[in-house]
Amino acid sequence: MAHQPLKGQKALVTGASSGIGAAVARSLNEVGVKLVLSARSVEPLERLRTECRDAIVVVIEVEHA
Repeated sequence: MAHQPLKGQKALVTGASSGIGAAVARSLNEVGVKLVLSARSVEPLERLRTECRDAIVVVIEVEHA
C-alpha cells in the first residue's frame, strides 16, 4: 500500500466551483483529504459536492456596493 501523507488531513478550498479550485478539490478528495469547499457559484459547487460526498460546502454571498 502506498504512503498517503494527506489522507485524513483537512483543507479549505476557495473558488472551488470551477477552474483551479475545482481541480484542487477533486485531487485532494481522491487522496482522502476532508474538504471544506467555498465559492460564490451555487450550482457548480453543488455538482462538485456530489463528487466529494463528505465535503462541507459554504456558499459565499457577495453584494456589490
